[in-house]
Amino acid sequence: HSKRSELLALYLITQNNKKSFQLLGLMEPDHFLFDATKSAFQRYIKLMSTKSIQLDWDSLCEDPALDPAHREILQSFDKSSVSSKVNVKNLYTNLENYRLGRAIVNVLNQTHAKFADKFDAVQIADEMADGLLKARTKSNEQKVFHIGNGNNTAEIVKNILDQDAKLPVIPTG
Repeated sequence: HSKRSELLALYLITQNNKKSFQLLGLMEPDHFLFDATKSAFQRYIKLMSTKSIQLDWDSLCEDPALDPAHREILQSFDKSSVSSKVNVKNLYTNLENYRLGRAIVNVLNQTHAKFADKFDAVQIADEMADGLLKARTKSNEQKVFHIGNGNNTAEIVKNILDQDAKLPVIPTG
């Protein structure tokens, strides 16, 4: 885990340039381990999504909604050490690897706890597979419905109707 990498990612996101928007599009709260960086990221995202406000670094460091201890940690980051040629892809790859590692350790800890008593091996294997699949994929992925030329609306409607057909029907007379 690297607090400096998390702080660097936050700093770059607040610069409001092409690199910052690229990084912001890739990031999610799970990429942050430390409370200070996680809460600052969540605050930044909340202000962007609810009020369309893009905070700069200094504003984020002084945001009264953040815990004072968290603001101190943000303020302690040395902005002058940031190179103008920061490789956003490498930074994101490092943070993604840390996130993946934490998710795997979490799955292993949950599995280990289930071995204390009587256990169902098939159920544990299924839960491990689900947990590892969730760790491998991003948690904030959303389904996209494409409307227009080459759309998938007919398939979506068919799936909805097929699901409705599976619901139990109770005759009411």
